[in-house]
Amino acid sequence: MTKKHFVGLVFLAFLSGWLGSLMARHPMSGESVVAKETVFTRVMRTQTLRCGYILYDFVVNKDPNTGAMSGILVDALTEMTKRLGWKLEWTEELSYTTGFEGLKTGRYDAVCTALWGFPETAKLTEFVGPLFYEPIGLWVRVDDHRFDQDWDKINDPTISISGVDGTFPALEAKALYPKAKLTALPQLSPYAAPLMDVATGKADVTFITNSMGLAFNRMNGNKLRNIGATPPFRIFPIYLAVQKGAFELQTLLSSVLNLMQNDQTMDKIIRSYEKDPGSFYRVAKPYQQTE
Repeated sequence: MTKKHFVGLVFLAFLSGWLGSLMARHPMSGESVVAKETVFTRVMRTQTLRCGYILYDFVVNKDPNTGAMSGILVDALTEMTKRLGWKLEWTEELSYTTGFEGLKTGRYDAVCTALWGFPETAKLTEFVGPLFYEPIGLWVRVDDHRFDQDWDKINDPTISISGVDGTFPALEAKALYPKAKLTALPQLSPYAAPLMDVATGKADVTFITNSMGLAFNRMNGNKLRNIGATPPFRIFPIYLAVQKGAFELQTLLSSVLNLMQNDQTMDKIIRSYEKDPGSFYRVAKPYQQTE
């Protein structure tokens, strides 16, 4: 083989590879590359927001007989989608442990419940909100004054803290008061069950939202007292969530939510479910009036 022939073969090999790469990136007519539809594009095309939901008292409730949905977030999303000219679909009930997988696969467009903005959830989603803030109280029996002046006294082997396994009260008990005894209830227990444990003497203290604690007191003869009220023991912003990276949908929903907060719609929705004053805190106004 002459040198000339060798150079020619090398050139043809290079040209063949280059053309193959070019065709892969730019298919011939008759072939097509189907771009993956984004969640925003899908919602805009269908004019429907599909919610995977997690039941949470006052925020997302479902009537077991009729299937009717109600709650602060339900009413807020109903108004948001109405203003956008969309339909709202409650697609499937989720759990906190598996509820975010469906966002990745597109089974639904948003996780609709009271999300507190924890880092573990932030890694998986983009938050919309906050819609409002939820204060957490430190609840003891009405005649128990052992911890009034010093919450650190809870961190004692003789003290029992009640909480549903895997939820905030149980996790916070382990983190803040590791010496105390944890009375862990099964995950399927009602979220307010630790309050009954405290009221009946099965536990000494629990941490739970003001909305649930105040409602429990109202329905059970004021057997408990919140020693973590002013300031709140903890306070968390309430979000809903969309797919990680779905910034177009996130910003659109956020802009409508902002309008609803500024025109008092959110306050009216919250008040319609707030049977006990102090259950929820509103988002502060982003402006200041001049006198």
